[in-house]
Amino acid sequence: MYNFAIEVNDAYCEATHHLVLSLIATGPCDVVLPPFLFACFNLPLVFSMLCMEFSQILMVIERTLASCLFICYEKTTKIIGLMLTAVAIIVPGLTCLYMYYDDEFNYPQMSSMATSPHSTLKVNYIFITVNVMNFLTLMHSIGLYRHNQRKINAVQSRDHFILSSRFQMNENIISSRLLWWLSTAQLIIFLSYGCSMYSLRIFLSGPRTAVWQAVTEFCYTPPLYCAIMPVICIISAKNSLKERNSKIQSLLTVDFRSVFYTLIISFCSYDQSEMKDGIIIKRCYRNNGRE
Repeated sequence: MYNFAIEVNDAYCEATHHLVLSLIATGPCDVVLPPFLFACFNLPLVFSMLCMEFSQILMVIERTLASCLFICYEKTTKIIGLMLTAVAIIVPGLTCLYMYYDDEFNYPQMSSMATSPHSTLKVNYIFITVNVMNFLTLMHSIGLYRHNQRKINAVQSRDHFILSSRFQMNENIISSRLLWWLSTAQLIIFLSYGCSMYSLRIFLSGPRTAVWQAVTEFCYTPPLYCAIMPVICIISAKNSLKERNSKIQSLLTVDFRSVFYTLIISFCSYDQSEMKDGIIIKRCYRNNGRE
């Protein structure tokens, strides 16, 4: 959740600064951001947006590992968490370095939400790559949900899976379904943002006028994902709570039956079977030798 905190804090600081600057400005040049201030606002904004993109992909990877390695998943949770956290920080950082490593920020900007005019081609490549990865993530999350459903249906009639493994399989279904919803929302929001900004750079080429700045502010849709994500999580939590309670009750019932059957088998030894009137009569002898 650190990427959402960065996004909210940076947007709050930007809005406060731009509001105060618009109230105290006396000339047209007063609203132009200094290069250092623009870099301090723009870089965290781009970094947090890329973190949201890659965090969703890494969550799908983590759920894939949990579904495929559910038996030894608990033993490797810390290692997987540290590796994915490092990737979630390093990859957005390298992407920002690719965008701005040769940028001097020596151009007038009135809003820190606008990207560098010298990095237009790089920004287009990044938007296309990110949207393709979002689409692949959505398809993978749907496939992961179907895979977990088939797996839990296949092991319902088996008794060699312990209770914790069955519970982990049910949790994988709930989490993969949540990722399905989040991936859909993320793809729609960021695809609309990427398409709008790409169209803006095509149809409004040339100097960045006030109309360009206004359209940029209007098309900035990533905060919608920060607002929609808690709503999706709350709805998923309410639905999964009822499902989890019923699943736990059924799992405990099945596990009790298997334990009871194991105790009966260990307490009794089957000696022979006789067929009489079409009914199999099994003689059960106690361990102490008494019938």
